[in-house]
Amino acid sequence: RRDAMAAVFAAQADMAARKDGREEADPAVIKAREASKYAARRDDVVGDHFFLGGLAAAALWGLAPLKTVESYALGVFFGGAYLYLLSRYVGALGDATFEAAKEGGVGQARFAVVALLVGVAGKQREYLDFLPLLGGFFTYQAATLLQAFRPADDA
Repeated sequence: RRDAMAAVFAAQADMAARKDGREEADPAVIKAREASKYAARRDDVVGDHFFLGGLAAAALWGLAPLKTVESYALGVFFGGAYLYLLSRYVGALGDATFEAAKEGGVGQARFAVVALLVGVAGKQREYLDFLPLLGGFFTYQAATLLQAFRPADDA
């Protein structure tokens, strides 16, 4: 019985040590691979945000006054800045290093983007409409939702 258990444990150790086309289970390799996957996904969602925002602004161009289109486009810009800072904050959550803590602090600046949006909207009432500005800002949520329909790249 002990010999059988020793054989099972030896087989498991061999399977763990064997490299049959798979990457090593080195944490640094796994971390680098996952970080590159996250960066690609982050770039996709930010790109989708600006694409959806540009598409909606183009649709508004023929339907609404120029003031509305400009407000919406400015909201898309603020939403893109917010989304980028949010993604930097989320990307730094898993790290327990000083550099990651600095990235997380930068991610908190996303709230300043919202305050700046409201401040600009309040100061420039004669040039901007608040609702289209807010609609452009919240385009980032549509871009985030769009990621649910993308295939997973867990290969």
